[in-house]
Amino acid sequence: MMFNEATYATFSPQNPTKEAVAEMLLPWHAVPRPWVEPEEVSRVVLFLASDDAGGITGSTYTVDMGFTSR
Repeated sequence: MMFNEATYATFSPQNPTKEAVAEMLLPWHAVPRPWVEPEEVSRVVLFLASDDAGGITGSTYTVDMGFTSR
């Protein structure tokens, strides 16, 4: 959803490239990476759908590399 010219231009109008946006987003996260990969979200979903999460109810899990913890 994020990797397209319109999004790049929103974050970095002077240099609408994936690399420029990655550099700009890096300081926003506690984890030193510019964005969450889809696989990371999928792993949380798989865990919550598994028997290992049978006792978990009414919880929210934010997969944002610490962005909302600041």
